[in-house]
Amino acid sequence: MNKIVLLGCNDKTRAIVPILCKDASITAEICIASRDKSKCDEIRRAYQGRPVRISTARVDLSNESSTRMMLTIAQPDMLVNLTEASFSPIIMRLCLEIGVPYVDGTLFDIGSGDLLSKQFQFFSDFRNKNLTAVVGCDFNPGGITTLVRHAMSEDFDSIDTADIIEITPNKSNKKMSIKELVESKNTSSMGKKAVYIEKGAPCEVEPLSVKIRRKLPDSEEQDFYAMNNTIVEDFLKELPDVPTVRYFTTYEKPDTSILDELSKFGLLSEEPIEINGTSVAPIDFITKVLERHEVAGNLEENASSTSNRNSMGIILEGKKDGKEKAAMIYINDVKKMNAYSVIAGIRSVATKKWNRAGVFTPCAFNPSIMLDSMKRDGFSYEIMTVDPVEIIREEE
Repeated sequence: MNKIVLLGCNDKTRAIVPILCKDASITAEICIASRDKSKCDEIRRAYQGRPVRISTARVDLSNESSTRMMLTIAQPDMLVNLTEASFSPIIMRLCLEIGVPYVDGTLFDIGSGDLLSKQFQFFSDFRNKNLTAVVGCDFNPGGITTLVRHAMSEDFDSIDTADIIEITPNKSNKKMSIKELVESKNTSSMGKKAVYIEKGAPCEVEPLSVKIRRKLPDSEEQDFYAMNNTIVEDFLKELPDVPTVRYFTTYEKPDTSILDELSKFGLLSEEPIEINGTSVAPIDFITKVLERHEVAGNLEENASSTSNRNSMGIILEGKKDGKEKAAMIYINDVKKMNAYSVIAGIRSVATKKWNRAGVFTPCAFNPSIMLDSMKRDGFSYEIMTVDPVEIIREEE
Protein backbone atom coordinates (compact mmCIF):
# COMPACT_ATOMS: atom_id res chain seq x y z
CA MET A 1 0.00 0.00 0.00
CA ASN A 2 1.52 3.32 -1.10
CA LYS A 3 -0.08 5.93 1.19
CA ILE A 4 -2.30 5.92 4.28
CA VAL A 5 -3.90 9.19 5.38
CA LEU A 6 -4.41 9.53 9.14
CA LEU A 7 -7.18 12.05 9.77
CA GLY A 8 -6.63 13.69 13.14
CA CYS A 9 -3.60 14.65 15.23
CA ASN A 10 -4.03 13.71 18.88
CA ASP A 11 -2.73 11.31 21.54
CA LYS A 12 -3.92 8.33 19.52
CA THR A 13 -2.05 9.58 16.46
CA ARG A 14 1.12 10.09 18.48
CA ALA A 15 0.83 6.54 19.80
CA ILE A 16 0.39 4.75 16.48
CA VAL A 17 2.72 6.76 14.20
CA PRO A 18 5.97 5.39 15.75
CA ILE A 19 4.75 1.84 15.09
CA LEU A 20 3.45 2.56 11.60
CA CYS A 21 6.49 4.46 10.38
CA LYS A 22 8.91 1.59 11.09
CA ASP A 23 6.87 -1.11 9.31
CA ALA A 24 7.17 -0.74 5.54
CA SER A 25 5.15 -3.93 5.06
CA ILE A 26 2.05 -1.87 5.91
CA THR A 27 2.64 1.26 3.84
CA ALA A 28 5.32 3.34 2.13
CA GLU A 29 3.98 6.72 3.31
CA ILE A 30 1.83 8.14 6.09
CA CYS A 31 0.12 11.50 5.66
CA ILE A 32 -1.07 13.07 8.93
CA ALA A 33 -3.87 15.56 8.29
CA SER A 34 -5.47 17.85 10.85
CA ARG A 35 -6.91 21.32 11.24
CA ASP A 36 -3.72 22.28 13.10
CA LYS A 37 -0.97 21.29 10.66
CA SER A 38 1.79 22.48 13.01
CA LYS A 39 1.03 19.59 15.38
CA CYS A 40 1.26 17.17 12.46
CA ASP A 41 4.63 18.69 11.55
CA GLU A 42 5.92 18.10 15.09
CA ILE A 43 5.25 14.37 14.72
CA ARG A 44 6.79 14.32 11.24
CA ARG A 45 10.00 15.91 12.50
CA ALA A 46 10.20 13.48 15.43
CA TYR A 47 10.21 10.42 13.16
CA GLN A 48 12.11 11.55 10.10
CA GLY A 49 14.49 9.01 8.62
CA ARG A 50 12.33 5.98 9.38
CA PRO A 51 11.58 3.36 6.67
CA VAL A 52 8.14 4.88 6.13
CA ARG A 53 7.95 8.46 4.83
CA ILE A 54 5.74 10.95 6.74
CA SER A 55 4.00 13.92 5.12
CA THR A 56 1.44 16.34 6.55
CA ALA A 57 -1.58 18.32 5.40
CA ARG A 58 -4.17 20.71 6.75
CA VAL A 59 -7.79 19.57 6.69
CA ASP A 60 -11.07 20.82 8.15
CA LEU A 61 -13.38 17.81 8.25
CA SER A 62 -16.39 20.02 8.90
CA ASN A 63 -15.85 21.38 5.36
CA GLU A 64 -16.51 18.38 3.13
CA SER A 65 -15.57 20.10 -0.13
CA SER A 66 -12.15 21.26 1.12
CA THR A 67 -11.54 17.80 2.58
CA ARG A 68 -12.34 16.31 -0.80
CA MET A 69 -9.83 18.68 -2.43
CA MET A 70 -7.09 17.73 0.06
CA LEU A 71 -7.67 14.03 -0.62
CA THR A 72 -7.58 14.63 -4.38
CA ILE A 73 -4.10 16.10 -3.92
CA ALA A 74 -2.93 13.48 -1.39
CA GLN A 75 -4.21 10.49 -3.41
CA PRO A 76 -4.43 8.04 -0.47
CA ASP A 77 -4.83 4.27 -0.63
CA MET A 78 -6.61 4.16 2.75
CA LEU A 79 -8.30 6.63 5.11
CA VAL A 80 -7.99 6.16 8.88
CA ASN A 81 -10.31 8.22 11.09
CA LEU A 82 -8.58 9.12 14.37
CA THR A 83 -10.81 12.15 15.01
CA GLU A 84 -14.23 12.44 16.58
CA ALA A 85 -16.59 9.61 15.65
CA SER A 86 -19.14 12.16 14.43
CA PHE A 87 -16.99 12.64 11.30
CA SER A 88 -17.24 8.95 10.43
CA PRO A 89 -20.18 9.21 7.96
CA ILE A 90 -18.48 12.10 6.11
CA ILE A 91 -15.19 10.23 5.78
CA MET A 92 -16.92 7.00 4.78
CA ARG A 93 -18.71 8.83 1.95
CA LEU A 94 -15.39 10.25 0.77
CA CYS A 95 -13.85 6.76 0.82
CA LEU A 96 -16.62 5.61 -1.49
CA GLU A 97 -16.03 8.58 -3.81
CA ILE A 98 -12.29 8.02 -4.20
CA GLY A 99 -12.46 4.24 -3.93
CA VAL A 100 -10.30 3.42 -0.87
CA PRO A 101 -10.83 1.32 2.31
CA TYR A 102 -11.74 2.88 5.65
CA VAL A 103 -10.65 2.20 9.24
CA ASP A 104 -11.64 3.97 12.46
CA GLY A 105 -11.01 3.49 16.14
CA THR A 106 -14.21 4.28 17.99
CA LEU A 107 -17.94 3.64 17.87
CA PHE A 108 -18.71 6.18 20.58
CA ASP A 109 -20.01 9.66 19.87
CA ILE A 110 -21.86 11.45 22.64
CA GLY A 111 -25.37 12.53 21.69
CA SER A 112 -25.24 10.89 18.27
CA GLY A 113 -27.53 7.97 18.97
CA ASP A 114 -26.70 4.59 17.46
CA LEU A 115 -23.52 5.41 15.53
CA LEU A 116 -22.83 1.77 14.66
CA SER A 117 -26.16 1.51 12.84
CA LYS A 118 -25.34 4.72 10.93
CA GLN A 119 -22.03 3.21 9.85
CA PHE A 120 -23.65 -0.07 8.83
CA GLN A 121 -25.99 1.88 6.54
CA PHE A 122 -23.00 2.13 4.20
CA PHE A 123 -22.64 -1.66 4.01
CA SER A 124 -24.18 -2.16 0.56
CA ASP A 125 -22.30 0.89 -0.81
CA PHE A 126 -18.93 -0.51 0.26
CA ARG A 127 -19.90 -3.98 -0.96
CA ASN A 128 -20.93 -2.65 -4.38
CA LYS A 129 -17.60 -0.78 -4.64
CA ASN A 130 -15.73 -3.91 -3.46
CA LEU A 131 -14.21 -1.91 -0.59
CA THR A 132 -13.55 -2.83 3.04
CA ALA A 133 -14.58 -0.59 5.95
CA VAL A 134 -13.71 -1.61 9.52
CA VAL A 135 -15.16 0.40 12.39
CA GLY A 136 -14.47 0.25 16.13
CA CYS A 137 -10.80 -0.79 16.02
CA ASP A 138 -10.00 0.66 19.45
CA PHE A 139 -9.36 -1.95 22.13
CA ASN A 140 -12.87 -1.09 23.26
CA PRO A 141 -14.76 -2.51 21.43
CA GLY A 142 -12.67 -4.25 18.75
CA GLY A 143 -9.99 -5.80 20.95
CA ILE A 144 -12.44 -6.87 23.64
CA THR A 145 -14.89 -8.64 21.33
CA THR A 146 -11.98 -10.26 19.49
CA LEU A 147 -10.59 -11.63 22.78
CA VAL A 148 -14.02 -12.96 23.74
CA ARG A 149 -14.50 -14.61 20.34
CA HIS A 150 -11.11 -16.25 20.77
CA ALA A 151 -12.06 -17.47 24.26
CA MET A 152 -15.33 -18.87 22.89
CA SER A 153 -13.38 -21.10 20.52
CA GLU A 154 -10.38 -21.97 22.72
CA ASP A 155 -11.35 -21.80 26.41
CA PHE A 156 -15.13 -22.29 26.59
CA ASP A 157 -17.76 -24.45 24.92
CA SER A 158 -20.31 -21.70 25.62
CA ILE A 159 -20.28 -18.31 27.38
CA ASP A 160 -23.34 -17.13 29.29
CA THR A 161 -22.03 -13.90 30.80
CA ALA A 162 -19.35 -11.35 29.92
CA ASP A 163 -18.63 -8.69 32.54
CA ILE A 164 -16.17 -5.97 31.49
CA ILE A 165 -14.60 -4.37 34.57
CA GLU A 166 -12.43 -1.30 34.07
CA ILE A 167 -10.29 0.70 36.48
CA THR A 168 -10.10 4.24 35.16
CA PRO A 169 -7.18 6.45 36.26
CA ASN A 170 -7.57 8.43 39.47
CA LYS A 171 -8.55 11.95 38.40
CA SER A 172 -8.64 13.57 41.81
CA ASN A 173 -5.72 15.83 40.90
CA LYS A 174 -6.50 16.17 37.21
CA LYS A 175 -7.98 19.16 35.47
CA MET A 176 -10.95 18.30 33.29
CA SER A 177 -12.04 19.88 30.03
CA ILE A 178 -15.58 21.15 29.57
CA LYS A 179 -16.15 18.26 27.15
CA GLU A 180 -15.03 15.71 29.77
CA LEU A 181 -17.33 17.31 32.34
CA VAL A 182 -20.28 17.21 29.95
CA GLU A 183 -19.63 13.55 29.18
CA SER A 184 -19.38 12.64 32.86
CA LYS A 185 -22.53 14.63 33.55
CA ASN A 186 -24.38 12.86 30.75
CA THR A 187 -23.27 9.48 32.10
CA SER A 188 -24.72 9.87 35.56
CA SER A 189 -25.84 13.17 37.02
CA MET A 190 -28.33 14.03 34.27
CA GLY A 191 -30.29 10.88 35.02
CA LYS A 192 -29.49 8.78 31.97
CA LYS A 193 -29.93 5.14 32.88
CA ALA A 194 -27.22 2.54 32.55
CA VAL A 195 -27.94 -0.12 29.95
CA TYR A 196 -26.66 -3.68 29.86
CA ILE A 197 -27.80 -6.93 28.26
CA GLU A 198 -29.60 -9.47 30.40
CA LYS A 199 -30.55 -12.80 28.81
CA GLY A 200 -30.33 -11.35 25.32
CA ALA A 201 -32.40 -8.21 25.94
CA PRO A 202 -31.39 -4.63 26.87
CA CYS A 203 -32.01 -3.82 30.53
CA GLU A 204 -32.09 -0.30 31.99
CA VAL A 205 -31.14 0.53 35.58
CA GLU A 206 -30.82 3.80 37.46
CA PRO A 207 -27.33 5.38 37.44
CA LEU A 208 -25.02 3.93 40.11
CA SER A 209 -27.76 1.53 41.31
CA VAL A 210 -25.98 -1.70 40.32
CA LYS A 211 -22.42 -2.52 41.32
CA ILE A 212 -19.98 -5.32 42.03
CA ARG A 213 -17.06 -5.45 44.42
CA ARG A 214 -13.94 -7.06 42.98
CA LYS A 215 -10.17 -7.07 43.16
CA LEU A 216 -8.15 -6.89 39.98
CA PRO A 217 -4.45 -7.84 39.99
CA ASP A 218 -2.17 -5.03 41.18
CA SER A 219 -5.07 -3.12 42.80
CA GLU A 220 -7.10 -3.20 45.98
CA GLU A 221 -10.66 -4.48 46.24
CA GLN A 222 -13.12 -1.77 45.25
CA ASP A 223 -16.60 -1.02 43.91
CA PHE A 224 -17.36 -1.02 40.18
CA TYR A 225 -20.63 0.51 38.97
CA ALA A 226 -22.76 -0.51 35.99
CA MET A 227 -22.36 2.24 33.36
CA ASN A 228 -23.20 2.82 29.70
CA ASN A 229 -20.51 1.79 27.24
CA THR A 230 -20.41 1.16 23.51
CA ILE A 231 -19.09 -2.36 24.16
CA VAL A 232 -22.61 -3.43 25.21
CA GLU A 233 -24.03 -2.31 21.86
CA ASP A 234 -21.26 -4.11 20.00
CA PHE A 235 -21.87 -7.40 21.82
CA LEU A 236 -25.59 -7.20 21.07
CA LYS A 237 -24.90 -6.88 17.35
CA GLU A 238 -21.71 -8.92 16.94
CA LEU A 239 -21.80 -11.60 19.67
CA PRO A 240 -25.48 -12.42 20.25
CA ASP A 241 -24.46 -15.89 21.53
CA VAL A 242 -23.36 -14.19 24.79
CA PRO A 243 -26.78 -13.50 26.39
CA THR A 244 -25.64 -11.34 29.34
CA VAL A 245 -23.13 -8.48 28.93
CA ARG A 246 -22.42 -5.76 31.48
CA TYR A 247 -19.86 -2.97 31.75
CA PHE A 248 -18.64 -1.83 35.18
CA THR A 249 -16.17 0.88 36.06
CA THR A 250 -14.83 2.82 39.01
CA TYR A 251 -16.58 6.13 39.54
CA GLU A 252 -15.54 9.58 40.70
CA LYS A 253 -18.05 12.36 41.02
CA PRO A 254 -16.70 15.53 39.37
CA ASP A 255 -17.51 19.08 40.42
CA THR A 256 -19.99 20.04 37.69
CA SER A 257 -21.04 23.40 39.12
CA ILE A 258 -19.87 25.20 35.97
CA LEU A 259 -22.29 23.07 33.96
CA ASP A 260 -25.13 24.08 36.27
CA GLU A 261 -24.39 27.70 35.36
CA LEU A 262 -24.29 26.91 31.64
CA SER A 263 -27.56 25.02 31.96
CA LYS A 264 -29.30 28.10 33.37
CA PHE A 265 -28.76 29.82 30.03
CA GLY A 266 -29.84 26.81 27.97
CA LEU A 267 -26.31 26.13 26.74
CA LEU A 268 -26.52 22.39 27.51
CA SER A 269 -29.65 21.85 25.44
CA GLU A 270 -29.53 19.08 22.82
CA GLU A 271 -32.31 20.79 20.84
CA PRO A 272 -30.78 22.35 17.69
CA ILE A 273 -31.20 26.07 17.05
CA GLU A 274 -30.61 27.93 13.78
CA ILE A 275 -27.92 30.62 13.49
CA ASN A 276 -27.50 32.31 10.11
CA GLY A 277 -28.85 29.28 8.31
CA THR A 278 -26.78 26.76 10.30
CA SER A 279 -28.46 24.34 12.71
CA VAL A 280 -26.47 23.47 15.83
CA ALA A 281 -27.30 22.10 19.29
CA PRO A 282 -26.05 24.45 22.07
CA ILE A 283 -24.35 21.54 23.88
CA ASP A 284 -22.38 20.65 20.74
CA PHE A 285 -21.36 24.29 20.27
CA ILE A 286 -20.25 24.77 23.89
CA THR A 287 -18.20 21.55 24.03
CA LYS A 288 -16.46 22.44 20.76
CA VAL A 289 -15.70 26.05 21.65
CA LEU A 290 -14.54 25.19 25.16
CA GLU A 291 -13.01 21.78 24.48
CA ARG A 292 -9.55 22.98 25.61
CA HIS A 293 -10.83 24.99 28.59
CA GLU A 294 -9.87 23.16 31.76
CA VAL A 295 -11.56 23.21 35.14
CA ALA A 296 -9.65 22.48 38.36
CA GLY A 297 -10.04 18.89 39.51
CA ASN A 298 -11.83 19.36 42.85
CA LEU A 299 -13.34 15.91 42.57
CA GLU A 300 -15.41 14.36 45.28
CA GLU A 301 -14.23 10.76 45.35
CA ASN A 302 -16.92 8.13 45.28
CA ALA A 303 -15.48 4.64 45.05
CA SER A 304 -12.48 5.99 43.19
CA SER A 305 -9.54 3.97 42.00
CA THR A 306 -6.24 4.05 43.87
CA SER A 307 -4.32 3.35 40.66
CA ASN A 308 -3.41 5.71 37.87
CA ARG A 309 -3.23 2.81 35.43
CA ASN A 310 -6.16 2.15 33.12
CA SER A 311 -6.52 -1.63 33.62
CA MET A 312 -9.33 -4.00 32.72
CA GLY A 313 -10.65 -7.44 33.53
CA ILE A 314 -13.03 -9.33 31.23
CA ILE A 315 -14.79 -11.93 33.37
CA LEU A 316 -16.39 -14.73 31.38
CA GLU A 317 -18.76 -17.32 32.81
CA GLY A 318 -19.96 -20.37 30.92
CA LYS A 319 -19.26 -24.06 30.40
CA LYS A 320 -16.27 -26.16 29.36
CA ASP A 321 -16.53 -29.94 28.94
CA GLY A 322 -19.92 -29.90 30.66
CA LYS A 323 -18.65 -28.06 33.77
CA GLU A 324 -19.29 -24.50 34.97
CA LYS A 325 -16.31 -22.23 34.38
CA ALA A 326 -15.41 -18.64 35.28
CA ALA A 327 -12.23 -17.01 34.00
CA MET A 328 -10.85 -13.50 33.70
CA ILE A 329 -8.81 -12.01 30.88
CA TYR A 330 -6.68 -9.28 32.49
CA ILE A 331 -5.09 -6.35 30.63
CA ASN A 332 -2.92 -3.98 32.66
CA ASP A 333 -2.63 -1.00 30.29
CA VAL A 334 -5.74 -0.36 28.18
CA LYS A 335 -4.48 2.95 26.78
CA LYS A 336 -1.46 1.25 25.21
CA MET A 337 -3.71 -1.53 23.88
CA ASN A 338 -5.77 1.06 21.97
CA ALA A 339 -2.73 1.83 19.82
CA TYR A 340 -1.98 -1.85 19.23
CA SER A 341 -5.57 -2.65 18.23
CA VAL A 342 -5.87 0.30 15.80
CA ILE A 343 -2.53 -0.67 14.23
CA ALA A 344 -3.82 -4.25 13.92
CA GLY A 345 -6.85 -2.97 12.02
CA ILE A 346 -4.75 -0.84 9.66
CA ARG A 347 -2.22 -3.64 9.10
CA SER A 348 -4.92 -6.29 8.50
CA VAL A 349 -6.72 -4.17 5.90
CA ALA A 350 -3.51 -2.94 4.24
CA THR A 351 -2.13 -6.48 3.84
CA LYS A 352 -5.58 -7.78 2.79
CA LYS A 353 -5.83 -10.25 5.66
CA TRP A 354 -9.12 -8.47 6.31
CA ASN A 355 -10.45 -8.35 2.79
CA ARG A 356 -14.25 -8.40 2.70
CA ALA A 357 -16.45 -5.95 0.84
CA GLY A 358 -18.79 -4.11 3.19
CA VAL A 359 -18.74 -2.51 6.66
CA PHE A 360 -17.59 -4.65 9.60
CA THR A 361 -16.23 -4.52 13.13
CA PRO A 362 -13.06 -6.50 13.99
CA CYS A 363 -15.28 -9.16 15.53
CA ALA A 364 -16.40 -10.21 12.03
CA PHE A 365 -12.94 -11.59 11.21
CA ASN A 366 -10.87 -14.51 12.47
CA PRO A 367 -9.76 -13.34 15.95
CA SER A 368 -6.28 -14.82 15.52
CA ILE A 369 -5.46 -12.25 12.80
CA MET A 370 -5.98 -9.26 15.10
CA LEU A 371 -4.44 -10.90 18.18
CA ASP A 372 -1.33 -12.04 16.29
CA SER A 373 -0.86 -8.52 14.91
CA MET A 374 -1.24 -6.96 18.37
CA LYS A 375 1.23 -9.44 19.91
CA ARG A 376 3.73 -8.48 17.21
CA ASP A 377 3.70 -4.93 18.58
CA GLY A 378 3.83 -5.88 22.27
CA PHE A 379 0.28 -6.85 23.30
CA SER A 380 0.01 -9.25 26.24
CA TYR A 381 -2.68 -10.42 28.62
CA GLU A 382 -3.26 -12.93 31.41
CA ILE A 383 -6.04 -15.52 31.79
CA MET A 384 -6.88 -16.67 35.32
CA THR A 385 -9.58 -18.65 37.09
CA VAL A 386 -11.87 -16.46 39.24
CA ASP A 387 -15.06 -16.63 41.26
CA PRO A 388 -18.35 -15.79 39.49
CA VAL A 389 -19.56 -12.17 39.65
CA GLU A 390 -22.01 -11.24 42.41
CA ILE A 391 -24.32 -8.32 41.62
CA ILE A 392 -25.08 -5.80 44.37
CA ARG A 393 -28.19 -3.68 43.88
CA GLU A 394 -28.86 -0.36 45.60
CA GLU A 395 -32.00 -1.60 47.34
CA GLU A 396 -30.02 -4.44 48.87
